[in-house]
Amino acid sequence: MKNIAFIKNFVWGRVTNADKPKEVKEIFNGPRCRLMSVELRDNEFLPKHAAIEPITVFCLAGNGTFRAGEDLADEQQLVAGTLLTLAGGVAHEVVAEPDLSLLVTKFKAE
Repeated sequence: MKNIAFIKNFVWGRVTNADKPKEVKEIFNGPRCRLMSVELRDNEFLPKHAAIEPITVFCLAGNGTFRAGEDLADEQQLVAGTLLTLAGGVAHEVVAEPDLSLLVTKFKAE
C-alpha cells in the first residue's frame, strides 16, 4: 500500500505567468481537508467572502493584503512565507499588490 500521495511541485518565490488575472484551482480534496491554489495578477482581488470551514493561507510568492472581519478591519500583509489562519465563517478578502500566489487549506468538519 502506498502511504505518500504526491500532489504538486509549487514554484516558490514567483508568480507564474498566465493569460488570466485570477486563477483558483482545487489541487486536492480529501476526507479532512481541501487544498486550493490561488493566483492573482495585475492587482486582481478576491472580493469579500467567507468559508464555512477554518482555513490556512500560505503565501508562496508575490505581495498582497489579506483583510478579515465583518468590516474587513483586521489586516495582514502577505509576502512569500507568510502563513495565517482564519476561523470558519469569518468574512475576508485578498488583494494582490501587484501579483500573488497562495496555497489555501480548508479544514472539513468530521
